[in-house]
Formats: sequence, structure tokens, C-alpha cells
Amino acid sequence: MAKPPRSAPPSAPPDEAALHEAALSHLARYGATRATLTRALDRVVARWARGQEGGETQAAARIAAVWP
Repeated sequence: MAKPPRSAPPSAPPDEAALHEAALSHLARYGATRATLTRALDRVVARWARGQEGGETQAAARIAAVWP
């Protein structure tokens, strides 16, 4: 059985509020260490950064603001 296609990455960079909500959502579903939560937020950023020039650098600072 084929997987359904993923939605397109969001056009706006993830802001602090969006990353905070993603972190809370992840923590509500899974027990997470600092490292596993950081990886989950990295995936959120990577989804956005696909096709964006310099996107990963911009969003890495936003992750640090949410999860210092």
C-alpha cells in the first residue's frame, strides 16, 4: 500500500509560537529528553527549509529560543 503524499512545506518560516506548539504537541504524545525534542523540532524546521535558501540557519536560532 502506498503512503499518502505529504503536504507541501509551509511557506512562512516557523516562528517561536509555532515551534513552541510543536514542542508541546510532541511532549503531549511522547516522553522526550532534550535531545529527542530537539530532533523533533529539527524535523519541523527541515520540512520548512526544503527549497528555502538559508532556511535552516534562520530557524536554528528560533529553536534555540524555544528550547535553550
